[in-house]
Amino acid sequence: MSKFEKKIARRDFLKGAGATAAGLAAVSVFGGGALADGEIDAATGASTVAAEQADAVLVGGGTKYTTYANPDEIGIVHEPDYTATADVVVVGTGIGGMMGAMILAEQAPDAKIILLEKNGYTGGSTNMAECNTPSAGTKDRVTAYKNGYTQSYSSSYIKDPILIAEMALDRGKNSAWLFTKHNIGWSGMFYEGGNGKIPMEKLTAEINTDPAYANISLYLNTRASALIVSDDGYEVSGIQVMNADGTYTQIGCRAVILATGGLSTNFNLLCYYTGQDVREKCHGWGAGQDGDGHLLVEQTAHGMCKGITVSSLFNNVRGFEYDSPLGVAATMQPANLYVNQYGLRFTSENIAGTAQSGKMVELAGQVWSIMGQNLISHFENGGCTRHYSAFSDALVGAQCDLQSEFVRYADNEYVVKADTIAELAEKIGVDADRLVSTVETYEADCAAGTGDSVFGKAASYMIPLGEGPYYALRLSSGVLNTNGGIRIDYNAQVCDPYFRPVKGLFAAGVCCTGWDGEVYGGGTCQTSGMWGGSKAARVIVEQYLGGTVADDWFGPEEYGASASGEASGGAS
Repeated sequence: MSKFEKKIARRDFLKGAGATAAGLAAVSVFGGGALADGEIDAATGASTVAAEQADAVLVGGGTKYTTYANPDEIGIVHEPDYTATADVVVVGTGIGGMMGAMILAEQAPDAKIILLEKNGYTGGSTNMAECNTPSAGTKDRVTAYKNGYTQSYSSSYIKDPILIAEMALDRGKNSAWLFTKHNIGWSGMFYEGGNGKIPMEKLTAEINTDPAYANISLYLNTRASALIVSDDGYEVSGIQVMNADGTYTQIGCRAVILATGGLSTNFNLLCYYTGQDVREKCHGWGAGQDGDGHLLVEQTAHGMCKGITVSSLFNNVRGFEYDSPLGVAATMQPANLYVNQYGLRFTSENIAGTAQSGKMVELAGQVWSIMGQNLISHFENGGCTRHYSAFSDALVGAQCDLQSEFVRYADNEYVVKADTIAELAEKIGVDADRLVSTVETYEADCAAGTGDSVFGKAASYMIPLGEGPYYALRLSSGVLNTNGGIRIDYNAQVCDPYFRPVKGLFAAGVCCTGWDGEVYGGGTCQTSGMWGGSKAARVIVEQYLGGTVADDWFGPEEYGASASGEASGGAS
């Protein structure tokens, strides 16, 4: 048996035994399928194309459109060490990739599906998502499209009205598939348990154990590294993956779905795409959101990614744990006192903790939260009031120990301590007279008890700083995610700037442009992933695999449908 025919038991793939060791390097045969095992499909000519592209690029970094170093050489084709075949390859196991792969398996049970995950676990950044609720679809197409254009206008034409409308039309069906057919729980505005890890674990368990998904081969620690693209850039016939041991496997396939997430863990690339240096002003959360999909589509007629927005949400301090009580108290409360690089108070802190406050931090040169012992005691004794996320909600009205947090983060360069306000100003590099005057005015308003004389903040939020020692904590805008980059049409198919599709290439979720503006609207990350994965899977079944999608692919009834079959209202 040759290395191209070596098999690993399916149960080992799915439990990660074979996948985590060497990814696809160990195998090229997958259970079931329409294509011949151990061969590159003759119709794709993938091996030939790969060799031609390997000669045409400079291996060793760089991209076609930016001077980003590209240390992992994403989008650069290498001579493969192994070859394999599949019908469809899905990249990413967040909600978009998971839903795409599972709907493909359900509607095309004879197809061979490879599901790739660069991390050592499934779920990606969906594991950290808090919010999504079952939502009814919009049955009236005219209403859906009117709403799409309204949202596009309100976002200064960053949102794509067609995508917004199509997502609304499919929303009830996608909700039914996830929450009813697959029994994903939810409570109020949150996934069951308050985060997306639970639904991801449930869906992974189904893939691992349910015979309905026996045609999905799941690989962990296996990173998509390059597309196999025709000379004109308008057709994708395969994909290369980087195995855990550094070797490359090339997979010939009929279609690829990129559900690769945003750029919240690769600020270096984000700087090139957005034209703004966010490295010192922002901090990112997520799992492997390195912009791989964005770099991959550069290989095609799609060209450079554009329209990427930084979806700032709550603030924190760089180097803090995301759920640090001190971070929540110092950066997200209406009782905070903020000054900018001039030592001036420049806004009502009552907006802090909202989506707009992240943009406030990005716009300023720097923003400092000033705290004295009285304000610290106020927060320690239940003074946090901001309801905004699961971890901040836990602190509302609750006792907390901030003094130990100051000790914990004493070496953090963005936490500065001084005995006087003037000394604090010197340490953070702002004008001392100006900062002293700013604090004196604020303290006088607190003492008067009549509210903020400068920005109108309510008296109930005017809490005196008190005595020293004083602290200045530099705010960092929390990049919950980025939205945008990859251009797709209403079939979730990747397109060139004129919306001419690239055959065989689809994308889903926040890696795609058109879903959100500069201020994160809420509820978009998960729903766009659901729509893109679902739509791509259904189009691939009918247009690439020669199958038919069942009318009840989402389950017995669309979510929110009345007895007459019409959808009722629901959350957006």
